[in-house]
Amino acid sequence: MTSDNIQENIQSVIQNVIPHIPRKVSNISSISVKTDSSTALPIYNKVREELESIEKLAKVGGGNSNSKKQKAINDDDDDKNERKKQKKAAASMKSPLLKALKQKKKNDAINEKKEVVDEQRDLNVVKEAKEGENIQKKKKRKASITDDDTDKNAKNNSETKKSNELSKKKIKNTVDDSSSDFIASKKYQGSKKGYVFRYGSKGVGYYTDIKPVPDKAALAALLRVKQQRGGSKSQSQSPRKVSRKGNRKGRRSY
Repeated sequence: MTSDNIQENIQSVIQNVIPHIPRKVSNISSISVKTDSSTALPIYNKVREELESIEKLAKVGGGNSNSKKQKAINDDDDDKNERKKQKKAAASMKSPLLKALKQKKKNDAINEKKEVVDEQRDLNVVKEAKEGENIQKKKKRKASITDDDTDKNAKNNSETKKSNELSKKKIKNTVDDSSSDFIASKKYQGSKKGYVFRYGSKGVGYYTDIKPVPDKAALAALLRVKQQRGGSKSQSQSPRKVSRKGNRKGRRSY
């Protein structure tokens, strides 16, 4: 509440409460404002002498102090009687019908709570079922993707094997069927029987392997030369006499 609303509320309470109090204003010694968690803040406070002067001005009560005390006692008794009447009325209101109505309200509240709990459980079950379906769908997708990958890899491997076999067959067919001396090839494609991969007069490729034919006469001549050289070396390796003479200067003569 704003400060203006609080002031209006206090003034309206004071105006409506004073008529219900015996002797009205002359019987009010203090008015204070208090919350549930604070001390009482007095906003109106009067001493007994000030109250008596208010009684004289308002012309309420009069008489001596004994009569005032008696009136105060009577007022207290009236208050007690009113409180007793209110208690009796409240007790009379506690009939079996009211008890049954209260019990019905309690049961309705309990049933509403149960319904809310059941609805929440149903929602949780539905969510769990949906999550399980999503997980299964994801697993199926992953399995299908892996199957597709394996199929692709198998196809690629089979295609590469087929291409290698075809290339090998082509090479064999070219080697077997070709009676020429040269097979053109920019790259080395493996060994071929009866051919040598090199650069020649016709370019880079496979040329027929021509084995050299040795000259028997030349080989015999080489053997003779080796034998003659071997005999001369054996003669030259005969021992020689070596004489050494020393002089004062440390020279040697052979």
